[in-house]
Amino acid sequence: MIGNFLWTLLLLIICLFGTICGSDEQDQKEDVADFFNMEMGDKSLMAFYYKGGYLSIYEGRNEKLKRYYVTPLTELNSGSAKCLDPEIESRHKIMFDVEMWNPEVVDEAVKALASPPLTLDVRKEHVQPLPILKVRLSAHGLSPVYEPDKTWRSNLNQRLQHSFSIYAANKETCERMAVYISEKPDSFASLIQFEIAMKAEKTASRNVKITGEIIGQSKMFTQLQNMDHSNGDRLLTSGDLNNLAQDIVSSFIASEITTGDYVDEPDEINLARLLEHHLSTETVNTKQLKSDEWKSVFWQEEFVRPDHYTNYLNRAVTFNKSTEKFTYDNETEAAALSHVASDLKRDSKKTNSWSAQAQASFLGFGGGASGSSNNGNSEFSQDKNETDSYDKSHVQMSMDQMQHFLNKNDLQVEWTGDVFVPKSLDLHRINTQQLRYNTAIATQQIQVKTVPITVKLDATVGVSHESDKDHVRILLEQTKRELNESLERITGMIDHTNEIVLNVEENFKEQILAQTAKLRQTNEDLNTAKQNCQQTNDETTKDLHNKTAQLQELILSYSKKIDQNRESIQGLQQHPQIQCETLMTGCTPDTVIHDTKCGEGRYMQGLQTEACPRPIIREHRDRGESRPAQYQPPAPPPPPTLYRHKIICCTT
Repeated sequence: MIGNFLWTLLLLIICLFGTICGSDEQDQKEDVADFFNMEMGDKSLMAFYYKGGYLSIYEGRNEKLKRYYVTPLTELNSGSAKCLDPEIESRHKIMFDVEMWNPEVVDEAVKALASPPLTLDVRKEHVQPLPILKVRLSAHGLSPVYEPDKTWRSNLNQRLQHSFSIYAANKETCERMAVYISEKPDSFASLIQFEIAMKAEKTASRNVKITGEIIGQSKMFTQLQNMDHSNGDRLLTSGDLNNLAQDIVSSFIASEITTGDYVDEPDEINLARLLEHHLSTETVNTKQLKSDEWKSVFWQEEFVRPDHYTNYLNRAVTFNKSTEKFTYDNETEAAALSHVASDLKRDSKKTNSWSAQAQASFLGFGGGASGSSNNGNSEFSQDKNETDSYDKSHVQMSMDQMQHFLNKNDLQVEWTGDVFVPKSLDLHRINTQQLRYNTAIATQQIQVKTVPITVKLDATVGVSHESDKDHVRILLEQTKRELNESLERITGMIDHTNEIVLNVEENFKEQILAQTAKLRQTNEDLNTAKQNCQQTNDETTKDLHNKTAQLQELILSYSKKIDQNRESIQGLQQHPQIQCETLMTGCTPDTVIHDTKCGEGRYMQGLQTEACPRPIIREHRDRGESRPAQYQPPAPPPPPTLYRHKIICCTT
């Protein structure tokens, strides 16, 4: 048995190097044993060759039934590969058929069991395909633009054939893969496997919490972090926001949901929609963006970001209003490319790559790339229907042709009648720095379904009868493929480790930048406070000097007043010598003062009015005359009352 010997020898070599004798193989064996203990033995009776690969035969444990079970074919039908355009689903996908069982296998299995060393006499009806409940596609080593559809497919009716699909980034990559499957089926078969499950699935509810650490595992989020704009603000189209949410959910499920478990697509979609709501902080229209804010807009194809491409068109294309034609030639495009490439160099750290890309193609009228944010490259057809004239150096286009060109290439720009401007688009703002260190962004309950994966089977490709004889070569190729898979797994682990180191380094870098910015801001605040203190000190000193001068003047003024008051007080304390004189006026019949005044240097101290004394009237008698005693002379009339004034005149 050359094949068994080579296989054993190869396993010994691989185990010595420690490449595939790890926990994955042990877990797989335990899964196989777990199922086989129910109905079959945990080791195959034998393996037999059939159309390019080996199938294993297992013996059932039920001695009465005496059944023999054969592993599925998993034979790729290379002629069935085709690219399907998006209909209900939003992406292109490649669909191909895989043959799971063929009645001819029964005949070959019976022959193999009858051959030495077993030499068993087995009837055809006792040979059956392995009772598979579910099957799904898995892949390894595919380009990032491809994603296998890992939906479990029921196999309760033991179907002879299943259709599987792989999602593609765009139509070009989709058609390329379909051609690749048709022309190189062996190479494609080495990139895929089929996971089979033979036990019923179990469902359990689980509360999941999306954190900044989980978001950091997303490749698209890493792209956003690595953009040149350093403040963490990023602007995404609705499509890119949806892609980011789906990528985060896929990364979460890949890292948190264990092997054999899966989440139904509706739950994934609902979680992604919830995450979209929590990722975006606001919606901004492109019409509101300033030129510098375009740097924070995420666009898969940087050259055809609307601001760059309008800049290119406005420089490369001229519009003749009389003919309503757009014209373009090599010289104007070369100048436009040079100008825009210069802008791209200035806006990006990747200065070395812009020049080469600009020379290659900028979706000018001689090249092609997609203008949308989330589509890949698509060829620009240079047919006569899209231009009025075309040669190597000159192009002329009508308004309709220009619009067709813009629509066909999904360019988010429009013609205003004078210039090209970015179309009105609603962009969603997110902040990578805040999201990366958020401990709880979104929480939701999902249904996690557990499907015990019994084994993984490699895809095979049907070969001609002449090739059937070369068993050793096929075995060596299979071994080589497994070695390559192990190497790819190790390389993947190394890449993952490098990615972790890079993320840690980037996080430290961001933290250092943040701390440096804080320190710089603190220094600026301190300098500002110092300047304010110095200014306040100067103003206070000046004000103090002014107040001191005013106080000194006030003190001097008060001192003078005090001196004056002191002199006044001293003057009051000395009693002056006053000399007064009383003057009397003549008696007059009235009280009016006429000419009586104090002399010069004297002042009137007082004034009094008084009646003059009456004169004494004596009785007049003639001498010698005698009169009778009874005689009384008449009384004389009373004299009038006279007044005089007393004036007191004083001198000091």
